[in-house]
Amino acid sequence: MANTTVRGAVAIHGQNPQYLVESVIRNRIYESAYWKEHCFALTAETIIDKAIELKAIGGVYGNQKPTEFLCLLLKLLQIQPEKEILLEYLQADEFKYLRALAAMYIRMTFRPVDVYEVLEPLLKDYRKLRYRGMNGYSIIHMDEFVDSLLVDERVCDLILPRITKRDVLEDLGEIGPRKSRLLDAMEGKSEHGSDRSRSRSSDRRCISSEKNTNIHTEYDVLEAPGSPLAKGGHVHPYNGARIINADSMQVYVGMDVITNKVPYGERCGVEHLLMDYKKPGEQLTGPEWIADAIKVIDETHARNQVPIVVGGTSYWIQHLIFPERMASLEKAGQDSAESDDRWPPSESLRNALAALPPEMLNLFDNLPEQAPIADEDPAMCHKLHDLLMSLDQLVAQRWHWRDSRKVLTSLRTIQENRRLASEVIAEQSQTIPTPRYRTLCFWLYAKPDILKPRLDERVDQMIEQGLLNEIRTLRAIASEGTATSTNDILSPTPNAGKRMDYTLGIYQAIGYKEFHDYLSSPSLSDAAFREAVEQMKLGTRRYAKRQVTWIRNKLLPAVNAANAASQAEIGSPVVPTYLLDATELGDAWKSNVHDVAERITHDFLEGKALPDPKTLSPTAAEMLTVRERPTDPLAVLAANQRRVCEICTVDSTQPVMVDGGAWETHIRSKGHRWMTGKDARDRRRRQESRGRRDEGESNQTP
Repeated sequence: MANTTVRGAVAIHGQNPQYLVESVIRNRIYESAYWKEHCFALTAETIIDKAIELKAIGGVYGNQKPTEFLCLLLKLLQIQPEKEILLEYLQADEFKYLRALAAMYIRMTFRPVDVYEVLEPLLKDYRKLRYRGMNGYSIIHMDEFVDSLLVDERVCDLILPRITKRDVLEDLGEIGPRKSRLLDAMEGKSEHGSDRSRSRSSDRRCISSEKNTNIHTEYDVLEAPGSPLAKGGHVHPYNGARIINADSMQVYVGMDVITNKVPYGERCGVEHLLMDYKKPGEQLTGPEWIADAIKVIDETHARNQVPIVVGGTSYWIQHLIFPERMASLEKAGQDSAESDDRWPPSESLRNALAALPPEMLNLFDNLPEQAPIADEDPAMCHKLHDLLMSLDQLVAQRWHWRDSRKVLTSLRTIQENRRLASEVIAEQSQTIPTPRYRTLCFWLYAKPDILKPRLDERVDQMIEQGLLNEIRTLRAIASEGTATSTNDILSPTPNAGKRMDYTLGIYQAIGYKEFHDYLSSPSLSDAAFREAVEQMKLGTRRYAKRQVTWIRNKLLPAVNAANAASQAEIGSPVVPTYLLDATELGDAWKSNVHDVAERITHDFLEGKALPDPKTLSPTAAEMLTVRERPTDPLAVLAANQRRVCEICTVDSTQPVMVDGGAWETHIRSKGHRWMTGKDARDRRRRQESRGRRDEGESNQTP
């Protein structure tokens, strides 16, 4: 049977509606007998009969089996009933499980204001519901279930889309006190127990209250143009703006603290896309994000709105702007047969493949889906690196054999492009970077001595806001595939024997790896906690430094080359890029960042002449001036090739490889000098032993 969303369905929260159910649970639903026998060809009308027959609500039970309630919820997400039909479901008072099913669907799909207006009247429904979970059946009440939908992040073992807190919406004037479209229909219900319900809801609301930080003030710069754009009165045709997330960690549902998402209350009503649309545990590659971003940008342009890409994953942003530098993107979605027909292998690749032994050729044809972990499977890491070395030595010498992800990416580039990776790079180097869009770039920058204490303070705030609980949740997901109960999430050592890969998906988030030893220890000592905090602060500072290095060494040279070409051709830059000095906050923020960004954005959209980026501030003049570097990627590859240190290599299956630029530093290091002396001592002992053996043999000669 088909496991697809109905044709013509609209995206919800930026994704296919049924993807709101985590992939692990969704696949188990597809495999369940109830789904196959009872959910085929259901419509918005016929699903009512199935919902009336429900005997319980719940998530998964037993051996991770999905409940009938979850199966019907997924079916609702596939068929997308009209809003009026859903409201009829809610008003069917005699069928409480149909009401619960509709409430769950509405919570997952409706706008926050509509969720409160539609669901809050159900807090007056105190009927009992059976709940089926991992511990069997239990009894809850309808008002408890609805309250959990409004205040909890996970209900029935599903991670719910984030919802703006009610008090925030009230402060913004978007919702009044306890008003609902269903209020008239619900007025006749019993008032018994209302004090109990109100008290419990208030308590849980306090526990789950949204905490505010001042970490994301950079969004003010990008949202500032939104208000005047929406008012009109300008030459340009745009009528608003949308934010497109370019932070590789913020694409994941939940985990708002560890990924440092801007709270809903600070989004000023501006739509944020490509955020909260992947489940923790799923992997999102750069080409996949770029394809998603292009779709959203095209959609935004079609609505005469301005797409604003915001985030710290500079690699993604650069390849979104300059498509030629990610060669495999255009072909990544093609199947192998189509690739074979459309892109015959280059002569160099054909010769290299012909020289491969059968086992290597078989490995090239059947590359692993996931890169192996060097500590767990060094043999496979070596095989992949040896394969790349046999095919494309220039590229292989750039990567350490332990860096299996980059090795595998290079092999896939060869597969997808039907050329050697070095040939692809050489072709790229022959062209000036051409941007995909006319783009205005803002780089929000603070001087390191000011930024470091801000970053340290941010880590302290994240811990106060519940960072450790989020890391426990991630550990449960990493160990079990997905968390199935509160006990899974709060367990200090979920499946402690299983090794975690800190290079995949959200597990790369700073804090996850740093707190591993602390959370794995049964004692949870203060010393281990302080060490974990310090390591997280150090990792955050290092990442900030790497971001600056990438921008100056990678992005700015590409921007400068593109702007120089467009300046000569059309007399203006095609990717104007400005540094906004955010070193000082308070009043200086408005004058140095907010007002400058707003003025430049308006001039950019109206096609007016823009100021020289280096004239904005002394800091801008300094940081936007980059030293000329080799722009030929092949020259960069050759300059950064890794060398095997034969002296320091103890096990030939795990060679010590040193970056070419660090070779001189390595040979002067204490470790290398000690190994050099040890090597000399070993050679001397072998020579002496050989000499004694030869002398003994000569003495035995008659």
